Amino acid sequence: MRKKAASCRIIGGADGPTSVFIAGKEKNLWRRISRTLYDRKSRRKREKAKRSIVPGTHTIQEVVQYAEDRYGMVEMDASYRGYEERKRNHKHNLIYRKRPELLQEERRILPPKDFHNEEALKEYTRQVMEWTAMREREIDAIPPEVFPTDYHLFVADKGMQGTLEMEIDMLYGDIAVSWFGGNKDIMKAMIKDIYRYYGVSQEDIDHNTERYREHLMMLSM
Repeated sequence: MRKKAASCRIIGGADGPTSVFIAGKEKNLWRRISRTLYDRKSRRKREKAKRSIVPGTHTIQEVVQYAEDRYGMVEMDASYRGYEERKRNHKHNLIYRKRPELLQEERRILPPKDFHNEEALKEYTRQVMEWTAMREREIDAIPPEVFPTDYHLFVADKGMQGTLEMEIDMLYGDIAVSWFGGNKDIMKAMIKDIYRYYGVSQEDIDHNTERYREHLMMLSM
């Protein structure tokens, strides 16, 4: 982390209760060059993914059946590791995207000017943790009748290839597929296949909907 940063912003994240972003200008020349090359590569992958998209959709129920038949995915219950935390994070993410008015405004926490200052760093960390805990309590307090969800988690253990996981919400038509361990190329191919099956409509493409943006992002990875 650099000593100087413009600001720090905490927002909800799909993979956890919060994400912390440090903004600032990179002064190291080689890092800037590396970042530029990375951005160019990402843009090329994105453009290639765009050209590959063909309109056509399936429902969440059809996606579940497809994942079960093709990849042997099985629905997990609350006994699965991290299930409750992931369910909470899922609700957090949905509220941020669907009903942000239910939450207080995001809190802007400025990082210390010098990250070698131990006391300042401790205070910064304390504020981040305090805000995170407050946000979690705030979301937990939102009752189901105000923001209902229908969360499901499906898992396919592919052995040495890795473990495929799919989180969905039947109410909002929301889907998130990820993996851990194993062969990333094989896992990425499986994830892209599921997203392609889920698909997007011509209307999604024309109006650059959330479904289309998520679809494009996953096909570009």
